[in-house]
Amino acid sequence: MIPLSQITKVTISSDSVCFSNIIKILYLIPNCKKLILTSLSLEGRDFSSLRCTKNFRYLSHKNTITNITIKSCKFKEVELLVSLCPRLQHLTINVLQEEFQSFIKYLLSNNGNNRYLHSLFIRSTDFHHVYKAFYSLNARFYNLIVNSTIPIDVDLSSISKSTFQQYNKDIILPNKHRIQSLHLSNACLYDDISSPIHILSQFLHLKTLSLNNIESKYLKYLLPKLVSLPYLSSLSITCRDIIRSRTPIYYRIIRLRALKYCSLSVERFDCGESSSLTINEYSPIEYLNIKHRISTNELYSLLSHVPQLRRLYVSDISNLWREYIKTSAFVLPYLTHISLGLSSINFNTFEEMMIDMFHLVQVLHISIGNNSDQMYINANRWEQLILSHMPNLRIFDIRHENWSTYIITINHNANQVISNTRIDNFT
Repeated sequence: MIPLSQITKVTISSDSVCFSNIIKILYLIPNCKKLILTSLSLEGRDFSSLRCTKNFRYLSHKNTITNITIKSCKFKEVELLVSLCPRLQHLTINVLQEEFQSFIKYLLSNNGNNRYLHSLFIRSTDFHHVYKAFYSLNARFYNLIVNSTIPIDVDLSSISKSTFQQYNKDIILPNKHRIQSLHLSNACLYDDISSPIHILSQFLHLKTLSLNNIESKYLKYLLPKLVSLPYLSSLSITCRDIIRSRTPIYYRIIRLRALKYCSLSVERFDCGESSSLTINEYSPIEYLNIKHRISTNELYSLLSHVPQLRRLYVSDISNLWREYIKTSAFVLPYLTHISLGLSSINFNTFEEMMIDMFHLVQVLHISIGNNSDQMYINANRWEQLILSHMPNLRIFDIRHENWSTYIITINHNANQVISNTRIDNFT
């Protein structure tokens, strides 16, 4: 049996460990150097009363802990733990957004409890909160964060226009080379002459770009600039107005050479079929989310340019009044997971589309809304489709919303689909 005096590292993975138990454990392990906790609780006890206990005072003088990691904690809990471990040199913590400044001001203040602290790793949701916390401190700590080479994640979703001006001047403009992700949703910032969208081509290390609540006129201006970003691998777009054609958007996106993830929500006027993509170029996209209604022909045209696709989500496929036209045959050999909304497409067209494009999938999720085509609850049709044309399918998840006219039929036949279809290949 290993003597407790030889233990130098303690890891407690419990979701809720009370502070008094930590004290008892450390009392038995006098030579512990590293402490790793999932969470910490004061169990309702007063901060001052815990510090005044005999065991706390003894441990704060005797323990030799120099390294602490806490995955979930609040400010008071960390403050107490730092007081317990005055020889602390390395601290890693997850910080709640609203407590970030309190953490920083305490940990970097001139008090005896943290005089040895020289390594601080803080996980936070946004660099803007780091900036605000360090900005009001002395020049040494301000320069530490501003002049660092650490990549910056910029989230301007909830920032006010006045705060943005100072943040843009102090952080964004001097550190364009450090910004790896940028999130915008404030409509005012798209129209601001100092907005990052006007110098986006200078963000040469940008990997993730999220454009929410953007008007189509700004999107038209911005998309051509993205081709100059060599590392852009994730793009999310939510357009706030309705456009006439999505084809120009698809053209620009397909030309992004490093793009792996793309999420689009761009509604268009229902004024006929969009023109097909006629370029002889292919995108490296592997994950595609389409959050707007799209016709089978438009989807077919788009998917023919993403041969590396692995996962696909489409919120609503529409083809109730148009003919499904296949321009040319293609295969998506890497596509294994698809999730489709089928409120606006009949079963015959859906079946043809599955056989043409999605016959190799392994995981199929289907959501059917107010669709009156009763073929969707025909067990024989599902059995024929799955067993004859989808040899790799192992997970089949179908959700059909009931509507009053057919509620009895649907409930009866939906069970028949499950019972009549061989499910030995499903999990």
